Amino acid sequence: MKFGEFLKELRERNGVGLRDYAREINMNSGNYCKIEASVLPPPNSRGKVLDLVRKLVLSRHEINDLVDLAQDYHVEKIVGRFK
Repeated sequence: MKFGEFLKELRERNGVGLRDYAREINMNSGNYCKIEASVLPPPNSRGKVLDLVRKLVLSRHEINDLVDLAQDYHVEKIVGRFK
């Protein structure tokens, strides 16, 4: 599963609409939508991932999974440059 797909699933499970949630975290809804759709990359640090999900009720496991997915994305981008 991709970061954006998991983020969307968690937001929907919290019963929050995309535009409402983007507004709650002071983010442009278009950019937030692009992150969920994997058009924009996930945040590149744990702190930024936490900023993105700060208003959602998540377990520690779910937060760690999101951070791992974001890190995996960035590692794959770096490794891909050397192939």
